[in-house]
Amino acid sequence: MTNSTTWPVVEYNVKKTAQQIRTTLRTSYPDTSFRVRMSRGTGYGWLDIAWTDGPTEPAVMELTARFQSARFDSTADSYQPMLPELYLIDGVPTEIRYHCRGISTARTYSPDAREWAQRHAQPGTDSWHRAERLGYPDTADLATRILLEETNLTS
Repeated sequence: MTNSTTWPVVEYNVKKTAQQIRTTLRTSYPDTSFRVRMSRGTGYGWLDIAWTDGPTEPAVMELTARFQSARFDSTADSYQPMLPELYLIDGVPTEIRYHCRGISTARTYSPDAREWAQRHAQPGTDSWHRAERLGYPDTADLATRILLEETNLTS
């Protein structure tokens, strides 16, 4: 397929897009096991990414954002298409179009990671001070969660 500017166009359906995301995540974080699944039903076109420990959610979202073909615009209550990316493949400009309406992420924590965070989220630490400022009733619990969410736990 080509477009009006005559460079080749490569299109990836949702399944192929999921494969590309898996490859990208494995290359970027080889010590972390990711699960990339296609949503079904009303969530068709969405991909769900799950992993334990490893990189932060913002890091994974930043790495995978380019695979989305649309973003939901809540002000218009509709999906807005994203512009396809242009890559140089074998010296030829090539337009890559991914077909993924959105990506959801879910990071979980191992017991070892939780123990590590509990040991490090102590009075006097940044996460502890931030938890206190938020006024959460269990400062130790919130400080632990803040530390876990903001720490890259790759080996």
